[in-house]
Amino acid sequence: MLEQAGLSGRRRQIAAVQQALAAGEFNAAMASADRLLTSPVEIRVLKRIFAEAQRLDLLAALIWERRDIALGHLSSVADYMEMCRHKPQPEASLSELKAWLLDSRTPPVRFARQEYLHAFKVDDARQRDLFRIKYKGWEDPAAGSLFQRAEALASRCELSENLLEILGQYQGGQLSDRWEDDARLTVSFGHIFRDSNIAGRLLRRTSGNDPFLQLFCESVNKGFPTLVDMGQCGVFFRNMDTSQGLLLSTFHHHFAKLALALFKTFVPNNYTLHLTEIGGHGADSQVSGRLAAFKAVKALTAGRPVLLSPDGPFFSDAAAVEIRIHGIPVRFSAGAAIIAYEAHCRTGWYQMTQRDGRLVPVYEPGPVRKAGESVAQFRDRWIAFYAEQYEAALAASPGDFASLLRRGTAKSVA
Repeated sequence: MLEQAGLSGRRRQIAAVQQALAAGEFNAAMASADRLLTSPVEIRVLKRIFAEAQRLDLLAALIWERRDIALGHLSSVADYMEMCRHKPQPEASLSELKAWLLDSRTPPVRFARQEYLHAFKVDDARQRDLFRIKYKGWEDPAAGSLFQRAEALASRCELSENLLEILGQYQGGQLSDRWEDDARLTVSFGHIFRDSNIAGRLLRRTSGNDPFLQLFCESVNKGFPTLVDMGQCGVFFRNMDTSQGLLLSTFHHHFAKLALALFKTFVPNNYTLHLTEIGGHGADSQVSGRLAAFKAVKALTAGRPVLLSPDGPFFSDAAAVEIRIHGIPVRFSAGAAIIAYEAHCRTGWYQMTQRDGRLVPVYEPGPVRKAGESVAQFRDRWIAFYAEQYEAALAASPGDFASLLRRGTAKSVA
């Protein structure tokens, strides 16, 4: 009831802003807008309203005047950067903004779980600015190891109250501190890994002429050995029996790229199958899909290990299977089961997970085709295995669980 009343109150304030702008009563519009500046969502609404009235300059001036409350969130900063173009001296305004945000006396900005840097459709110069603002303090030698930096970043990652409430329901009605902390830390690592790709791209476009981005990429690359026990990984992969071919399945978790990198590093003669090769629609994609599946079977029968993530969005309708993971529908491709059946190979589950402050590989052996077993029988056993491992992996990883909840309940989870 209180939440509905708050929503109704915000709507009245927005309506008041619109009415005042339409009447040319700019002081009244600014007074009403001032009450909405604490919310990044409302700032975005205000930006649209003031843009329609061709008075973004007024909103930009108000936000800068009230920057202590209005510019504490990364998305609000990105919106304000765009508004600066409508101020009398846009470049001076942007320089003033960066100086204030990067000042040690200004608290670091917060950011939402889905706000990776590629989510902001800005030019390279503004993206570099957002990078330094989001990762403020990264260049400080006292920031510590990559794990410690991720922990510091996690404290600024916002998980919506609605999402936390749903996570709590899966924990018996109350979200434990460990689950919430783990969720934030997992999301934090996801941001660091994804944003490092953006940093690399920006560096290539500037011919490496950006000391901060260079430092960021180097610290992430050098930090891997502190996150992953490379010796343990080597033993883990050496003990994996691939003599009869091994089809490893994983899922799109926050450490999927790291899992792929380690697989390619430690597993000789490996083969990686992307679902984009076996998915899609139409005759051409079906032909390429059969060719990719044939190549995978050939690699497996030659004793090569193959890795794929069946839960990607790219697969044909014929291969699609829907299962329920913690009550949430998940679609994935059962084509992996057919490939394993035809290759007579071993199957297994592989992922990276957090354990005692480190990232470690996890492997679970899967079903193997039995003598006289039909395709349908093996396919059902493999689907059950994949679903079981998927569910167990999410139960142990709050951050990945949060991602699934967002996908499965997009209308109710902000």
